[in-house]
Amino acid sequence: MNHSNKTRKNIAIYGAREDASAKVILDTIRLQGEHIPVAFLDDDPNLVNKTVDGIPVVGGRQMLSQLSGMNVMGVAFDLGNNYVRRDLCNLAQ
Repeated sequence: MNHSNKTRKNIAIYGAREDASAKVILDTIRLQGEHIPVAFLDDDPNLVNKTVDGIPVVGGRQMLSQLSGMNVMGVAFDLGNNYVRRDLCNLAQ
């Protein structure tokens, strides 16, 4: 798919651990071409200010309320725990 940057929306990915599927989610989003991944979120403070394939980890759940100020229009959740994912989805809304 060929989308111009004007129609593509910025997105954040929640979950940046190296042993998780963060890079798979990132690659999938990039290949779909509908969104521009601009940030990772993760509650592990050791990951903040690191990058995953060039995308910065900007913080954890406290950053959800600040994403719109960063022109982020959505969040993809890379979390295996359904209960945690549900709670974070509710918080993100």
